[in-house]
Amino acid sequence: MTPVDPYARVRAFIERKRLVARGQRVLVGTGGGAVSLGLVCFLVAERERLGLAEVAVASVETSVDETSDAAERVADVGRVVRQLGVTFHAVRPSSLHRGKVNVARELVALAREQGFDRVALGATRDDHVLAVLDEALSGRGLMHMRGIAPRVA
Repeated sequence: MTPVDPYARVRAFIERKRLVARGQRVLVGTGGGAVSLGLVCFLVAERERLGLAEVAVASVETSVDETSDAAERVADVGRVVRQLGVTFHAVRPSSLHRGKVNVARELVALAREQGFDRVALGATRDDHVLAVLDEALSGRGLMHMRGIAPRVA
């Protein structure tokens, strides 16, 4: 019996959708959750097959409050990622948007500054639902409600 390549289906999806191109540098954003760390492990393992020049990881502190554990969480992610032999970027937020850290904005800024071609995120449908609920509970009204936009740029 021929051994099954567990990553073949995911690799085929990435290639079919042209999510990355050969020679590109990819920055993976993670808060340390299982899905995004799984994405990190996949991209590190498949870097050569996908023809990626580099896979690096960034984690953004989700709070600027000195009493929060955001910095510790980022440090924990850094320890895990460095064990994989991957470059890690700890990001301290440069600004707030509506009183919150805009993680996507911080990751894009870092990617541009460091010359990455793509930012990869391991978001799930549950993340989408949470984003919509967060908007619904914000009190700004239904006209401002949005979720995670599907986008490849």
